[in-house]
Amino acid sequence: MIDHDEMPETEAPADPWSALLPGQELVPAYLTSRFAAQYRVIVDVLLAEQDTSLTGLSYDEVAAGVRARLAGQVPADVVDRLLAPEVLHLDARLERLVQWRVLTRWQEPARSGEDFLRRRDRYQLTPRAAGLHVFWSSVDDTEEATGDLTLAPRAIHERLIAFAESIRQAVYTDAATEFQQVGAMHQAMATAARGWQRTLAHALSGGPDREHTWEALGSWFGGADSQARRLRRQLRDLVAPWARNMNLLLDTGGAVTRRAELLALAVAVERAPDDESAWRIWDTAVGAFSARHLLLAQDSADESDLSWTNAPPAPVTARFREQGARAAVGRRTKIPDYSTGKSAARRARLAAQAARSGAEAALRQRSGTHLAEWGEITDAELNLLLEFVGVVRRTRSESAVTGDGRWRITLRRPPQAHDTTSLRADSGSMTSLNWYFGMEPA
Repeated sequence: MIDHDEMPETEAPADPWSALLPGQELVPAYLTSRFAAQYRVIVDVLLAEQDTSLTGLSYDEVAAGVRARLAGQVPADVVDRLLAPEVLHLDARLERLVQWRVLTRWQEPARSGEDFLRRRDRYQLTPRAAGLHVFWSSVDDTEEATGDLTLAPRAIHERLIAFAESIRQAVYTDAATEFQQVGAMHQAMATAARGWQRTLAHALSGGPDREHTWEALGSWFGGADSQARRLRRQLRDLVAPWARNMNLLLDTGGAVTRRAELLALAVAVERAPDDESAWRIWDTAVGAFSARHLLLAQDSADESDLSWTNAPPAPVTARFREQGARAAVGRRTKIPDYSTGKSAARRARLAAQAARSGAEAALRQRSGTHLAEWGEITDAELNLLLEFVGVVRRTRSESAVTGDGRWRITLRRPPQAHDTTSLRADSGSMTSLNWYFGMEPA
């Protein structure tokens, strides 16, 4: 006789309950997988994107989002190791999430020949998966519920009084608003009470021991430093700054004002040593500068030699104030082209990185020797050596680690106190003690 309770679920017959009641759900499977940490980061990235976009993420955007999320949670030297192809199989992870109905996948339409050569898959969380992940991420967030549990009874009482008064005055719109607030606070209070009840139930779990039960309840509600009194004190300390901030918002109507800047300007004017300085501070703050002579294009060449002392005043339009001399010649405003400068800066940065890498390799080969044995060196090697000397000398010891944490530099004095040497490069030379130089990975 076969005991169905001992058979694997994949080999057991169909459960007759599933024909009448809701059965297996695949969405929570990513939380119980042995790769749950990878799945949860992917779902976190897609869930955060829903706050600002409704079009989902492409495969490359998912990969970039995972890297950005890891950069904020783990050390930088660990990110590359976690994203290595032999550790993170992003294709397989996304495919499995689609099979579990956590993600929906579709393809962008191809509008050019290049679109057929790139990956056009886009991914979006299903509503059930998004709701589950939001719930699972907020399971431990009970501070807001605790505040509702403390304030709700008094607030419900006040709302009911206002509701009754609105009914007596036949202002039914206000009555409906008050009733909706009562319902919302009642639901929040019930949610907080259930959370507190579950916490107490877990804390009091075990055998029916009366002394254990009373000890746990006493730690929550008894004594001068109980948990309930601490929660009340935290709420009491929160009321004053909350009320102060609300008064500030009510005074300004919720808008951003320049009251602080005006007060600072008033203090600066008041502390000015004389009237001339005070007026200069005021003119600078409000932009009231003296008149300036502007050169405007003339209609004819004969009028170009007319002195400004004899010229009639010319009106300055709002367009001229905004665009300057370009408004007078009729040219259309163009966005400046910085592409050439950016390309040059990029090439210079890459060249500097290559020179520094070459200098590091050269100095690494000279590790374990004295400076007198080096001979001619390059400018990049000389600059890097000066940097390393500064790192070691700042610590007032013979050894120190560079700022990037990659190298440990050692400089030891020569046996003879007056043993010096000179290092020559194209840009100059350096004369110093004949240091013993060591360069090892940190």
